[in-house]
Amino acid sequence: LDTALGARAYEAALSLGHPPERARALASAVTILDAVEAKARMPEPPATAAAPDTTDLLQEIGPVSRALRRPDEIAAVRARAAADPAESVAAHE
Repeated sequence: LDTALGARAYEAALSLGHPPERARALASAVTILDAVEAKARMPEPPATAAAPDTTDLLQEIGPVSRALRRPDEIAAVRARAAADPAESVAAHE
């Protein structure tokens, strides 16, 4: 799992006006979708790849599940998270 993407997605969700709890769920949804898409591009992981720690994601499974049902919000967060990091910070401040 891309923790840097998760952090950017969280900040992006906050900058879009989502409260912290919802921002965490949206960031987790973005991270999960990114991992699924990465897996589809590379079906066989390298033998040395360590399993990611999904503890945080599993603790928030309810909110994440609800976030995954809102592809429009996920798309907005992904777009903001993919933007230049300096722009994301400026939008949040």
